[in-house]
Amino acid sequence: MSETMTVKELFNDMLSQITPFYQKREAQSLAYLTFKQVFGFDKYYIYQNSGTEVNRHHLDRVNKIIHSLKMHKPIQYIFGETEFYNIRIKVNEHTLIPRPETEEMIDWIIRSNEKEEPEILDIGTGSGCIAIALKKAIPKAGVTGCDIDKTILETASQNSKLNQVLIRFIICDILKQQKYFSPEKFDLVVSNPPYVTEKEKEQMNPNVLLWEPHSALFVPDDDPMKFYKKIISEAKKILKPGGSLFLEINENHSREIYQLLSSFQFGNIEIRKDLSGKYRMAKGVKNK
Repeated sequence: MSETMTVKELFNDMLSQITPFYQKREAQSLAYLTFKQVFGFDKYYIYQNSGTEVNRHHLDRVNKIIHSLKMHKPIQYIFGETEFYNIRIKVNEHTLIPRPETEEMIDWIIRSNEKEEPEILDIGTGSGCIAIALKKAIPKAGVTGCDIDKTILETASQNSKLNQVLIRFIICDILKQQKYFSPEKFDLVVSNPPYVTEKEKEQMNPNVLLWEPHSALFVPDDDPMKFYKKIISEAKKILKPGGSLFLEINENHSREIYQLLSSFQFGNIEIRKDLSGKYRMAKGVKNK
């Protein structure tokens, strides 16, 4: 990178450096996001003001971002935040980056909700994105988020303050036989647990494998239902009669999820496809 560059020269230089590491369209998207973050302007401004000279500070910032992208660091971790269902969420290497399919599940939950003041539990809350989005959409809801680690919950708590919502966060390990919640306390339980099997690792992008927390992603090949068994069993106890359980799921195990929900006497079971046509969401209702 030279000492002085125009906006257009810097943009083209960034593209030439990161394109070998990403597909062309993704590289362009990353470059546009970078310029919006660093300079505060969109792609149209880049072309309309292509001859504007960039100062040293901005050159250095862009160069650091390029270096991180070449190491496959997710852009969300580089910026330390992301947008999710009309809210802003801080993210770091302790928390998963929220996915579009999770937004689809939240939309399903909100459209299904008929109560003005439901009690909601988010198991494995991570960044708190699900809990916060639901609280924003259903302001009178009582929302609890739980996760295994204090560091994770500190990020979730920061995000709740950032989005000006009050949520109760507690430490819990759903795999252990401990009593965290009262029987029949919740109207709705939601969870996006680890569900990617070890053998599916080879299909994943380096930015996920190298940077996102494996404990929030992977389950053993010989026990892919590890978390779902515990979550569904717990939900059976802590949901009120008629309460709903929503799960984000592995598309390759939708049939097993259906059978598991059925074995715990959940009714009105529904497995839904995401916008990509993959079975990624499940719902069951606790029989009255």
